[in-house]
Amino acid sequence: MAADVANCSQCYENKHRKASCPICQEPYNELAQSLPGRRARNSTLICRITNRRMTEPMMLPNGQVYDAPGLERMAMRNDGKITCPMTGDVCSMADLQKVFIL
Repeated sequence: MAADVANCSQCYENKHRKASCPICQEPYNELAQSLPGRRARNSTLICRITNRRMTEPMMLPNGQVYDAPGLERMAMRNDGKITCPMTGDVCSMADLQKVFIL
């Protein structure tokens, strides 16, 4: 169980405990008290190409994820080719898959 991800300060207050939260239940509640709490309620993905918050995450065939506007600009400047900044792998916009973050 990823207790350090689910761990929040409300898990230790009886009036806020939820039956659906595993950290709120014994014995996990006692075990999780020594773990660090989560730092933010919502995560933000930052694109390594644009250095901005991702609005349309797209996955390259190698598994790296970048924002569509940055990839589109890169493709326009490079005859339709996208070069992964992390690995140097080359692909096209047709090779990308949309990423859905829950």
